Amino acid sequence: MIVIGGGYIGLETATFFAALGTRVTLLQRGGQLLNGMDPGMVAVLTPLLDPSIHILTGIDVTAVEVTPEGGRRVHYTRGEEDDTIDGDVVLMAVGRRPVIPAGAAEIGITVTRKGVAVGADLQTAHPHIYACGDVNGRVPLFHAAVRQSMVAAHNILGGNIPMDYADFRHIPTTIFTLPAAAYVGITPALAEAQGIPLQIGRYDFEEDSRAQILERMEGGIQLFFAADSLRLLGGWVVGIDAGALIGQIGTAAAHGLTAYDLARFADQHPMSAEGIGKAARSLF
Repeated sequence: MIVIGGGYIGLETATFFAALGTRVTLLQRGGQLLNGMDPGMVAVLTPLLDPSIHILTGIDVTAVEVTPEGGRRVHYTRGEEDDTIDGDVVLMAVGRRPVIPAGAAEIGITVTRKGVAVGADLQTAHPHIYACGDVNGRVPLFHAAVRQSMVAAHNILGGNIPMDYADFRHIPTTIFTLPAAAYVGITPALAEAQGIPLQIGRYDFEEDSRAQILERMEGGIQLFFAADSLRLLGGWVVGIDAGALIGQIGTAAAHGLTAYDLARFADQHPMSAEGIGKAARSLF
């Protein structure tokens, strides 16, 4: 199997099929998997992936053809060299364009490369037209689309009820690889671009009781706090219970909790959530 695209869909699919015994080659155009995500998180995750997945980065795919045997042959360039690779099937995981209704731009709806432009209330440039989910390109994830549909329905039908808003800053994302990785909120690169100094709290799952019991001690937690107030702005988890932990981190960030708040909370033992408080306490 050949997977073209090293984003979360390509990487998840490669992981699933490799776990079933399929020989998988993943071709990524950029130099890093999960382009656009925090390089620190990706650097922790990448060496923990199934070693049977053959990952090639810096690839420009030029053509895909059917072989005489009925398989698929992918033509690509890497640097100055041209090459091919054969497989039974090819999965294209390079993203999809949103389906925009014909005439949307002509009636004044703003359409960008990512989709229909909306505010946090999900309104388009026309206040009686709303766009939620993948069509607006803000956060192309199922749970984000569900939350956005609730916001749009509330604002359309609410009458005198106060407007509802989608908090795009704190929607968690999990990459369901083995192990999983998850993140929410700001990244160090984004903070630097916005001129926000950070302090980073760290926790290694090698120290974690639950991870030790289950013999899943790879990975860890990083939390990103505003340097002045120590307010939680985001973070990531690689390893055990990543998808569950990132929801707690996202909730804490959305409600303005600080490193002090997290450090004082008594999480249950032996649970991986203890690592959130310990990551916060690493600052003190």
